[in-house]
Amino acid sequence: AIVGAGPIGLVTLQAARAAGASKVFCIEIAKARKEFAQKLGATAVVDPTETDVIEEIRRLTDGLGVDVAIECVGGEGTAPLAIQLTRVGGRAVIVGIFEKPSQLHFNELVFYEKEVYGSLAYYGEFDTAIALLADGRIVGEPLITGKIKLDEIVEKGFEELIAHKESNIKILVSPD
Repeated sequence: AIVGAGPIGLVTLQAARAAGASKVFCIEIAKARKEFAQKLGATAVVDPTETDVIEEIRRLTDGLGVDVAIECVGGEGTAPLAIQLTRVGGRAVIVGIFEKPSQLHFNELVFYEKEVYGSLAYYGEFDTAIALLADGRIVGEPLITGKIKLDEIVEKGFEELIAHKESNIKILVSPD
């Protein structure tokens, strides 16, 4: 499962598919991002404002939970959610950057023998990432919902992303 279908989550979805994952579920609330996740091959997209995510993922996995959940948001409750989505002995990878502390009952890890990993821009994977982009197993172009100049970064970049998060994925900044 991918928690968050922003730019990182959508690329992670594609990477999971390229690596051979048979089912990839995305957890997302923004309409445009849910649509992108579906277009990019998500098995199902679950909106936490519409349904109980844990219950739905359990239903979709015959009561087991997912093998791996990747948290790509950095929200207060998203890392614990990713951990709860995994099966007994499952793995959660935390990629999101957090502004606020998050709480987790450690028995979720102990009783169900789950593993948690953190990941941050490991340079050793750049060659693999470039190869996946070059051969088309990961597509980046459709994720670009806007292009702006460097001097427009505040009003057409940050303000646009904040005001219209539901319709933007990634705004590309050009230095000229």
